[in-house]
Amino acid sequence: MAVSLTPVSENKVAIIGLGDEGCRMVAALDVPQQWEIECRLWDSSVESLSGYEEIESMKPEVLGVKITHGFGCGGQSDLGRSVFLQEQELCSDLIAGKELVILVSSLGGGFASGFAPELAKFCQTRGVPVISFCKMPFSFQGRKCMESAKQALNRLRENSIAAPTFECDDYLPWLDEAGLAHKAIEQGNQELQVAVMNLCFLLFEEGLYEFGFKTLLAVFDLDICKTIVFSVRGKDPAACVEQIKERLVEKFPNGEFRVDRSLVSIVGSKSLAVDDVSLVNKTLSDLVGKPEKSFFGACIDPGREDCTVVAYLNIHLGRQFELSDLAAAPTSEKATPSVRKKSPKRGKSKSKKAAEVTAPDDSQGFFDHILRESNRGYFENTPSNNWNGIDLDVPTYIRRGIRVKT
Repeated sequence: MAVSLTPVSENKVAIIGLGDEGCRMVAALDVPQQWEIECRLWDSSVESLSGYEEIESMKPEVLGVKITHGFGCGGQSDLGRSVFLQEQELCSDLIAGKELVILVSSLGGGFASGFAPELAKFCQTRGVPVISFCKMPFSFQGRKCMESAKQALNRLRENSIAAPTFECDDYLPWLDEAGLAHKAIEQGNQELQVAVMNLCFLLFEEGLYEFGFKTLLAVFDLDICKTIVFSVRGKDPAACVEQIKERLVEKFPNGEFRVDRSLVSIVGSKSLAVDDVSLVNKTLSDLVGKPEKSFFGACIDPGREDCTVVAYLNIHLGRQFELSDLAAAPTSEKATPSVRKKSPKRGKSKSKKAAEVTAPDDSQGFFDHILRESNRGYFENTPSNNWNGIDLDVPTYIRRGIRVKT
């Protein structure tokens, strides 16, 4: 277990809610004034921000008025990017002097999906780390919405130290009897809010285990990683243990719990003790295969009667993988036969062995065959030209898993 004894005072953090859902979740956060966290509510729609005028501390603001005229981006992420280009000065002023920026958004729409990745990249180039809490859409919301969310998530992973995701499909059991999704949406919002608040407790409050800012950076120091996060609540940590086991089965239905790094955040009442914290950490560490590095923090909230446990499980994807559904396989050390089909006019008969490596007749089968064989084209017999774990000799459309007409 890794524990930091670094003082946690004078942290400078900004929490930004992007889009309708993002603003709603951030506005519901009960952030103590003594933490001095700057909270902002940003959207391109006047209507979505109409209910937050009284929350002066969060400074709700409509962005990109010259582009969207206050009507929002209408599901077009390109408009969200354009809004960012117009509002770079505002973003620069907000992140000046910050040690951490927390983005909260619901991906799949227009503004958040276009604005959030650009803002994360903007912060990264200025040395300000970003944690992007992302709420993913329901699968029944359509392919276009889901693809937009996945593309935005991939970019956020590249430009954030972590991009914890909250899958709306995981909350389908909370649908009401009429099949309405409002309760499921509310459940996802609450879990995201608990995750954000628990993380802030670790940074700003003293507790059984101090959790410094440097420790937070070490938790997610895995280049590109997939961060799975879930929370449980019980009267004490012992009551949370069984729930943790159930949630792990939900998150890893195939039974493979192994992760590279884990963070356990516990916020409890005055009765919270070191033995209770050790029980939670031992249970989780045993279940996920004893990660190479495990981090934990525990704080006491005097006004709380129960206990919340938030677990961040990080799976290292590595920069040799493109963040897409069709990631290129690792380059083989041995040369593999070319998969390009010869023209029938040349009339040369093919042996049975050659036929085995020839791509199928349909274009999609040909493309999938290229991915499976890890074909490097003319560079098949040359050493790999690696940069940050990426073989630059492999055609871009193969590395990124882009379907092309063959």
